Amino acid sequence: MRNTGQQESLEDDAIDAHRAYLQALLAWERTTHEASCPICGSKTMSVEAHKSAIVAAEAHKEACRVRFRDLVDQLGYVPRRDDLALPDERYSPACGSRAN
Repeated sequence: MRNTGQQESLEDDAIDAHRAYLQALLAWERTTHEASCPICGSKTMSVEAHKSAIVAAEAHKEACRVRFRDLVDQLGYVPRRDDLALPDERYSPACGSRAN
């Protein structure tokens, strides 16, 4: 059994990992949206550059998800914190449509 300090530290790490995963998920959604949206998309990026950006964003999202999952597995439960919420709206598409 872990002592309370170790438990709290692991909870804090899991909560930070969850926050990082949410941010990575939203960044990935925005990247995929921008690749196909005529309003939000970059006129200067090539199709290949968009594909590369999507692959990189998805890899980062998956790395964050795995880190969160591994910490939750170590902890044995999903910690809850009331101040955890989705990141601000700067991650929303500029065109006003849904991200995906």
